[in-house]
Amino acid sequence: MYVYIHGRRSSRAGPEPHHPPSSIKKLTGTLTKPGCHTFTVTVTNDSCTVSKDYTIVIHPVVAFSDLPSSAKACTPYCETITATGCTKPYDLEIEGSLPPGLTFDKKTRNLCGTPTTPGTYPFIVVATARGVSERHQYTLEILCPDPLTVDPELPQATACSTYQHQLPKPDCGDYVYTSTPGSLPVGLMLSPGGLLSSITDVPTVAGSYYFSVTVTPTGCPPQIVPLHLIVVCNVTISPPNLPLALLGVPYSKTLIASCGKPPYVFSTAPGTLPPGLSLFPNDTISGVPAAAGCFHFTVRATSVTDPSCFGDHEYVICVLPPTTDVPAVSGWGIVLLGFFLTIVGIVSIRRPGW
Repeated sequence: MYVYIHGRRSSRAGPEPHHPPSSIKKLTGTLTKPGCHTFTVTVTNDSCTVSKDYTIVIHPVVAFSDLPSSAKACTPYCETITATGCTKPYDLEIEGSLPPGLTFDKKTRNLCGTPTTPGTYPFIVVATARGVSERHQYTLEILCPDPLTVDPELPQATACSTYQHQLPKPDCGDYVYTSTPGSLPVGLMLSPGGLLSSITDVPTVAGSYYFSVTVTPTGCPPQIVPLHLIVVCNVTISPPNLPLALLGVPYSKTLIASCGKPPYVFSTAPGTLPPGLSLFPNDTISGVPAAAGCFHFTVRATSVTDPSCFGDHEYVICVLPPTTDVPAVSGWGIVLLGFFLTIVGIVSIRRPGW
């Protein structure tokens, strides 16, 4: 007798019949669970029993591991991707673009790195074994990074001196620094890279300045950063030198103070100016010189609002005798004037107390 199972036959002793039996059994149903399913079919006839193992593969046969749905920019990330199924081992490949900063190691199957750019990144992992491939799509959202940590207290600046300070740079990704026009202390500028610097020996006014700048990571909301800069006094007085004076001829020269906290009051030690000249607190040296010679003195400019903010400058005024007897165009006049200044200078250097 012959028994057919799924279109195949097994035989016992005896001649082969001309026609197969009509009672063929069918395996029917609805597949609900993917994977490799092994079972045994046993056929019995009279005293004879035949068994055979079968395996049915229901796709998908590969189960991929889950990944977190999101990661944070500028924060280290590392996850392992696995694929399991009936056939082993599987080779894994990446199709598409990974988030910038992440790489996939085929050997360890680790997806690691530091993502740099916020956004949503879909990619596909392909698992291949014995020429058969299965694909699985992942979507990884890179979130905005943590806010930058910025010390609000900036290094001190000196009025009328160059200044440069680099605000914190992120470890990864692109950031842009901006400031509202007019918000920075006068004379300072801010580069997109976060370099706070003076334009040309500024700021010119000492004081305490509170202001804010904005730092914006690519694709993320802006972050407001408050800052505080102290500009210390560096009062300077100009001009650097005073012109010659003529005995008996009215003399007047205005002094200018800067690089502190205006307004200023000017002063000098009594008795140090040439006789006949006075320093008025409002900034002017004037009068009629009453004695010839070179006179050394120090002028101090002090902030009216802050007495601790002041600056000193040493001057010398040389008072010459009248030169009306020497023609202005005379070469001898120039020679004599130079000789006189040389002698006066030597005497003034050697006189004690000058």
